[in-house]
Amino acid sequence: MRRLIAIALLATVAACGQQSPEEAPAAAAAEISRTDTLAISLRNDGSVLLGGDEMTADELGNRLGDMDPLPTLTVRADTEVSYGRVEDFLKDLREREVLVPGQVAGVTFVHKTRN
Repeated sequence: MRRLIAIALLATVAACGQQSPEEAPAAAAAEISRTDTLAISLRNDGSVLLGGDEMTADELGNRLGDMDPLPTLTVRADTEVSYGRVEDFLKDLREREVLVPGQVAGVTFVHKTRN
């Protein structure tokens, strides 16, 4: 019975002209599973970071607006930053049409690291 199922499966794959998973190029598989994600950090002092680069909110909007394709974003904020301030920040980016629905994967509040 298992042999019949295996033969039927192989015949279906051959008839469709598709590659089996063993034959699929590794690069194609990596491309499908790869997702570009950028972190935006909001600090209590009002500074904004994209990745590790400090910039103004206007510079951030310009930088994100120039990206194609649009990356998935995560927002990290100091615990002292109010959630309302984070929402206002994201609302401002949406009003500038820099963000699209579903682009922000999540918001995390973190304790500042002390040097």
